[in-house]
Amino acid sequence: MLKSSDVFRTVGELELSVTQYKMLTLLDGEDSELSLKEVAERLGLSFPASSRAVDGLCQRGYVVRREDGTDRRIKRVRIATAGAEVMSRVHTARVDTIARELEGLTDEQRAALSAALAPLLDRTEATR
Repeated sequence: MLKSSDVFRTVGELELSVTQYKMLTLLDGEDSELSLKEVAERLGLSFPASSRAVDGLCQRGYVVRREDGTDRRIKRVRIATAGAEVMSRVHTARVDTIARELEGLTDEQRAALSAALAPLLDRTEATR
């Protein structure tokens, strides 16, 4: 069974709340800024909860928040370099955990896993 303890330990060491982790994950996957309202909607959070999470992430230098150029009521957020580095660290822990689990598979099990994942990979490539 795949154990996520390394990922959880890494997130814990970074002292991220679940909401902050979800927010960094969302922003790390974006090529541009999102409004705070968009972040709240995508994560299924209230606007105040999103705002509090962004405040904490801004204080730590993980995200950058700014007022919209045309409407000062709109706040825009994007991941900062430090936030991307945090997500890279979590990603490395996740990959290391998976790699350890794969090492324990037999050649036959690896072939079966590869065959099972092929359609998913094909779909992913088709949507790019």
